[in-house]
Amino acid sequence: MTQRIIAKSALVALLFAAACTNGNGSDFVPDTDTDSDVDSDTDTDTDVDTDTDIDTDTDSDTDTDSDTDSDTDTDTDTDSDTDTDADTDTDSDTAECTDGDGDTWCLPFDCDDADPDIYPGADEILDDGIDQDCDGLGDDVSGGDTDTDTDTDTDTDTDTDTDTDCDGTWTDACSTPSGCLPAMASESPSYCDGLNNDCDGTVDEGCSCTIGEVQSCFLGAPNYRGVGTCDDGSQSCVTSGEFGLWGPCTGSIVPSPEVCDYADNDCDGCADDGLCCSPPIDCSYDIGTAAPFVTKTIAGYPAIYNGTDHATASWTWTMSQGPCDVVLGTNSFTMNGLNTTTVSGAGLSTLNLYFNLSGTYTLTLTIVSAINGTMTCTWILHVIAQGLRVELCWNTTGTSDIDLHVGKIGTTSDWFQYSAAATADCFYMNCKETSYSTRPAWGYADVAGHPNPRLDIDNISTPGIPENINLDNPNDGNEFAILTHFYGGSTVTHPVINIYCGGDLRATFGVSPVVPGFETAGYFDGGDGWKVAHVTWYGDYWSNTCGIEPILSGDDYVLQTGPFSWP
Repeated sequence: MTQRIIAKSALVALLFAAACTNGNGSDFVPDTDTDSDVDSDTDTDTDVDTDTDIDTDTDSDTDTDSDTDSDTDTDTDTDSDTDTDADTDTDSDTAECTDGDGDTWCLPFDCDDADPDIYPGADEILDDGIDQDCDGLGDDVSGGDTDTDTDTDTDTDTDTDTDTDCDGTWTDACSTPSGCLPAMASESPSYCDGLNNDCDGTVDEGCSCTIGEVQSCFLGAPNYRGVGTCDDGSQSCVTSGEFGLWGPCTGSIVPSPEVCDYADNDCDGCADDGLCCSPPIDCSYDIGTAAPFVTKTIAGYPAIYNGTDHATASWTWTMSQGPCDVVLGTNSFTMNGLNTTTVSGAGLSTLNLYFNLSGTYTLTLTIVSAINGTMTCTWILHVIAQGLRVELCWNTTGTSDIDLHVGKIGTTSDWFQYSAAATADCFYMNCKETSYSTRPAWGYADVAGHPNPRLDIDNISTPGIPENINLDNPNDGNEFAILTHFYGGSTVTHPVINIYCGGDLRATFGVSPVVPGFETAGYFDGGDGWKVAHVTWYGDYWSNTCGIEPILSGDDYVLQTGPFSWP
């Protein structure tokens, strides 16, 4: 059975307790003598006492009690129980229970005493319009424990809980209106909000934006956003003629048909509504967040899947690529130490993730079990770091060396300045965390032992590795400038810059439009360079409302050949 009932075991126990039974608890069996009187012996004498017992009754039994019947108890009725009525049960009612259909149950407990297949605790036959188990709940589920589990209740799970109402009517209170509006050729300014307001499969169509800007977006019906498994994706502002327009919304998790997994898949506010099940997998499990350069461990057993075959079932973990991975031509993360998007194996319940970049990733777990079939869970995993984080990736890592620079407006005096710490530019010469004593002295304290600002990765020739500069604790109102520089190599390359504020990707530059190819390398202040954007920080170090202004000439990025003027 796949359905469950409400307090069925308790009800059956109550009904059994009230059934027609004799003094030792067995089902009622009428007297077996052949005479016509009401006592339990085989004579028909009801007036003269002719026996040799010491009582004064008129039958020929040999009991020694002093009452007037022929049994051995002390009451005055003619049965062998201890109550005072004339039937063989232990209650004090004088009406006898008659089982009309031979199923050992009688009225009023047997709701159809002419059918031996209908009685309290009988197996319910679904959808036949008959209440076989007499529980008063109608044509529901089996009243007997006919499932294959090993517990004592009447459902098909392996716990001992009496399950909840399975008639499905409670789901009516969980439905969520979609919030869909009439179709719009383009969103009006009041609906430029990252939502698919008219439910046409596009988000903020026609809404203007700044080139490179990134926002969260949701492709499902508006009212489902953030409910159950439904989660945001992201979209970037791309060029379209004279103005920037929003590109496609990607990575969003939208409502899907409800399945038995403890998660609210259809995003109506109720998990597993109407399915009445106790699944071995919990897709509502919160996997939390991750951080760059810190191993993230997800223990799938028993938190996510607790099936008895967890050690032999097939586990497959799949990760979407991050914002730089397509550009790099490889992955900026590892899964169980492997540079791959998928790891799989029997009993592979533990997943260790290591990220070089921030970003938003989609993680999918598929379990194939010989006992429970195929089960799938999907999560959005946010890889976040506090403060300002600037990441650089390019499509020819390994053959071209591009460097990332960040300066503080009002403090830094010039690009490539490193000898005077207070006025320096943060780059490979002075900003690596593990080297150089003369680093930018911008007035920020260390955080968890890490200097600020700092260059975490300086990639010279390693394929698929980005560069990044971090400032964990910027102050409200601080302003920064970003530059990339073609240091060495002869292969034409196209860089991409991602800017994160308080853990959220707020801008990506170099995707659309594409940065003109870097062709000329030059040591230090020579060669090709791209002044990317100015960033203004607002709020505390977890704020995501920083202001980002790209440096453009019309709709195009501006490439220069050094030396480069500040800022």
